[in-house]
Amino acid sequence: KKFSEDEINDSGLFIKNKKNEYFGRFSRRITFPIFNFSNYLVGFGARSIRESKIKYINSPESNIFKKSETLFGLKQNFDQIKKDEEVILVEGYLDVISMYNKGIQNSVATLGTTLSEIQINKMWNFSSKPYVCFDGDLAGKKSIEIISLKVLKFLVPGKSLKFIILPNNHDPDSFIGQNSVQEFNVIKKNSLDLSMIIWLSIKNSINDFTPENMALIDQKISQLSQSIKNNIVSKEYFKFLKNQKDKFYWDNNKIKTYSNEKKTNSIIKKNLNDMIFLMFLLFEENLSEEFHEEISLVKLNHSTLEKFRMKIIESYSNDNKLEGLSNLDFFQSNESKLYKELSSLRSTHIINLTDKEKKIFFKQLIKNLRLPIVETERETLKKEILMCKDKLILDKLIKKHDEINNEIRSIRNKLLE
Repeated sequence: KKFSEDEINDSGLFIKNKKNEYFGRFSRRITFPIFNFSNYLVGFGARSIRESKIKYINSPESNIFKKSETLFGLKQNFDQIKKDEEVILVEGYLDVISMYNKGIQNSVATLGTTLSEIQINKMWNFSSKPYVCFDGDLAGKKSIEIISLKVLKFLVPGKSLKFIILPNNHDPDSFIGQNSVQEFNVIKKNSLDLSMIIWLSIKNSINDFTPENMALIDQKISQLSQSIKNNIVSKEYFKFLKNQKDKFYWDNNKIKTYSNEKKTNSIIKKNLNDMIFLMFLLFEENLSEEFHEEISLVKLNHSTLEKFRMKIIESYSNDNKLEGLSNLDFFQSNESKLYKELSSLRSTHIINLTDKEKKIFFKQLIKNLRLPIVETERETLKKEILMCKDKLILDKLIKKHDEINNEIRSIRNKLLE
């Protein structure tokens, strides 16, 4: 049967070259069928099999084929997605296919790096918090930011996204091909909530912590919160982002300003949080006794300061005495330089605080010091999990990893209280 030129053009399968000759749009590419949400074949997508500036191409938009109304892989993975109530959004067709071959049969792909309201709502039909797993390169990270900002206005109570952050220059296909499903699941467990992606986008948009930039952060928080149509979710985002901003300001200004202002030597400038922690132990014995267990789980980065922390903990079992002297007398007599620095910190940081404010300050400081310790433990466990071949040991490592993960979440949540 002969087709008319209009029919050939409308098919989207052919393109004319400079000689006005037709050639296949998907020539020298792996071609994939694309189905709409009603399971009708509506177009094709294709990936280059050799070096090309354009990795993926699709059928041209038409009355039948609309990229914004399709998700590649949904037809094939429908049963598993419905059963698990979980869906993972990736960029490319090969990512979906590779994940399927590895046993992860709940992924879908956009036909590009954008996401439409129709696609978002379709995923929310299956899962209240779909995962987004885009490439780990700069383009993928930029796409994550674009999608996170775009989805904000569509949020309703209980519906959101989570973001799986891949290592640099990996896509899901390459990552799973070079690693294991188990390692992918570890990264998935550590995925970031949409709210945290939004906060990181705001925070990374400024270079310094001047009052003007703090005001700019406030402005962005207000604008982004107001972009959410649902009033309840909008208010919650405003509170969350303001809490993050306040914590950020505390971390980067309240404590660190002292090290910028003081021209004295050294230990203070590089280990200010450690120094403030010791200052509390030395001058606020009631708090030290109340938080004895939490203090014992903290380890200071500076070896000399860590030695003094251990000495003070040791004194708890000796009626708060070191070598027969009270902690204050011991440090004043034997470590006069450190004592002066700690005393100076006390006068600049807590002397005018109420007991309640001191307690809040100290609790937050403990959490700040504890967090990098457990995060390091988690990274070490990840490596052990990847290397482990013994199932019994592996199960114990995964259980320990989950416990540490829960502790990290708990610490982060308490930092917001």
